[in-house]
Amino acid sequence: MCPDINGTELIYDGLTAGSAYNHGGAANYICTAKGVDAEYHPEATTTDANVARLYGTEYQIESGQALSGLNQHNAPCAVCEVTNRSKQIMIPGRYTCPDTWTVEYSGWLMTINENNRRTMFICMDKNPEAIAGREANDNGALLYHVEGNCGTGDLPCPGYDGTKEMSCVVCTK
Repeated sequence: MCPDINGTELIYDGLTAGSAYNHGGAANYICTAKGVDAEYHPEATTTDANVARLYGTEYQIESGQALSGLNQHNAPCAVCEVTNRSKQIMIPGRYTCPDTWTVEYSGWLMTINENNRRTMFICMDKNPEAIAGREANDNGALLYHVEGNCGTGDLPCPGYDGTKEMSCVVCTK
């Protein structure tokens, strides 16, 4: 769902997807069409060739962490257009925008955990949704909270806290 902000419109909603956490493939998460809206090119084949596979993305949130009720649920997504603001930034480690910028949404910085292949960081809305009926430990593409590693030679402490889930905000201007 898109933020309820003047000038923001839904283009489509779908399923968050990516390469399996323990396989090769792409390093980013994508918002793919819902199953009922999926289309294949007329020339697509059904050969079992050497391919990259796309998996639904599930939340991996430990008990006691923010959003732990979403653990093992698949993550929906939305692609939104901002019709009256042309610049967009995602700021990790903040939940407010700089002066003169508009908050589209704020939430939680997420990615795969540090023991697996790399993916991109994404800013998950502070009130994320789950796909109804899709709660299973399938271990396809996975989303974990991010915590800042602070100390000597790392992120500065105080400031960052290595025991808290990091915030993020998406801003437009």
